[in-house]
Amino acid sequence: MAKLSFSPVSTLAQAGLSKLAVGFKKTTDSLSDSAGSAMGSATNSLIGGLSALLLVLGGISLPIGIALAIFGVSVGFISLSSFMISDILTPTIFFSKEGDEAGESISETKLAVISKTVTPTKLTNDDVSAGKEATYTITISTKSQTLENIVIDNRTTVSPRGASAFPDFKTDSAGNDITSFSIGTLNPSESRTITYKIFIQGDKYKNATISDTATASFRAADVVNSVSSSAAILVGEPPPPGDCTPASDGNPANGIETTSEELECYIAQVAAGKIEPKSRDNMANVMIRVMRMESGGRQCAAGTAGEIGVFQYIASTWRAGIKSSPDTDSGSGSISEYRSGRSTCWGIPGPDPVAIPPYDPSSIDFNWPTNCGGANKDCGAWDPYAQIDNTVWKMEQGGACIWEAYKKLYPGIC
Repeated sequence: MAKLSFSPVSTLAQAGLSKLAVGFKKTTDSLSDSAGSAMGSATNSLIGGLSALLLVLGGISLPIGIALAIFGVSVGFISLSSFMISDILTPTIFFSKEGDEAGESISETKLAVISKTVTPTKLTNDDVSAGKEATYTITISTKSQTLENIVIDNRTTVSPRGASAFPDFKTDSAGNDITSFSIGTLNPSESRTITYKIFIQGDKYKNATISDTATASFRAADVVNSVSSSAAILVGEPPPPGDCTPASDGNPANGIETTSEELECYIAQVAAGKIEPKSRDNMANVMIRVMRMESGGRQCAAGTAGEIGVFQYIASTWRAGIKSSPDTDSGSGSISEYRSGRSTCWGIPGPDPVAIPPYDPSSIDFNWPTNCGGANKDCGAWDPYAQIDNTVWKMEQGGACIWEAYKKLYPGIC
């Protein structure tokens, strides 16, 4: 979440975006809408990792919360256990609310619209112990041009509490492959819908987030384009408040380190008694799920806009937080070191991540020394407990939509 949510103006212009919005985010390079002017609110912006970058370059993400029923698709059709593909010749996708609420994310470019829904969106731990089926629907719709060689890459990732995420669900309930769907050609104002079910059962899904992303690649006038959309299922209940003392004193030389379990325990301590105002969900529940998607709870997490830490803040956004400590060198780390497996950054003085293209390393928004008072100064951003405290503060103000992970976890709210 630590990056400024914009791409270079020239890139956006080439992508044909109708508006440039700057918003908060954490570990996913994506464009998110924010109120006010586009470039002027840079100091209040965050972004993160690469998974949504194609969406930033290709279009605007417009998540909304709706039910599963899709115009032109009958309930009987949706209930089939194996995936089905049907044509819907309509320029617009309509949705209605019917039965169990389902979250949906819609992403749009100048050329196409893709949506992904799932129902149910929440399961209990008892549900996954006994086994529960979930229904997914993907719809891709063209605009004014013919799209050719359309292929939808479909990936599902499970993020258990306190553990690393892992890929899962390569087949549906009937054993059919759901990792890739070949659509072929769609003419202007034509849509194609895919529906499939998965069966979720096992302790590994307890207290987990099951995230599913569909990315459609295609050719239009011999130019390759893509657009993505995601949906998520939340499993489990919020953690009870814990008796957690910050597990590190910032000096890794003495053997005290932070783990994702320790960080989640601290989140439960400071946030389990609070409600996140937008989703009305328990704030600890929200924060733990967001942190898992943004960084996996890894203190050395770093991103392409120079973002730092478990909630992935960029320099200008962290500098504006309540836990910012100017003229402080709280740690060190780089993108390459993080990708190589470095696990301890807090308490080790030294240089901090530098933005890489398409982000401008000289921009004040991404520059830690400029914001924090000189070389190797990071305003205390490597302290994971300070990141948690800042995030509680931001969410209490209704600012959860600055995280792209939040928008995927709670579609329809932002």
